[in-house]
Amino acid sequence: MKRYDGRVKPISKRNQKAKDVHVTTENSCLLRATLGNQKISTVVHQKDMNRFNQAYSNLLKANIDGLKKRDKRVKSTNVSSKINRSKTEKG
Repeated sequence: MKRYDGRVKPISKRNQKAKDVHVTTENSCLLRATLGNQKISTVVHQKDMNRFNQAYSNLLKANIDGLKKRDKRVKSTNVSSKINRSKTEKG
């Protein structure tokens, strides 16, 4: 995870050398999520990271059943039919 220091705009390289870089005593992490056109973000501090990971994993476990399984057989039959077509066209 990348550290987050509270800035929302990047610092140009010229200004970064001149100014003292903002240093926090505690590491924090910025998390962003989107669903359609809705966007949310939150900052999680280092001491709250274990609690956040536990809550996030529980959320995923509760809602993972809504995902669809990928049908791998459909892709393999399409590829084999394309190969068979190309062999018949050449021969």
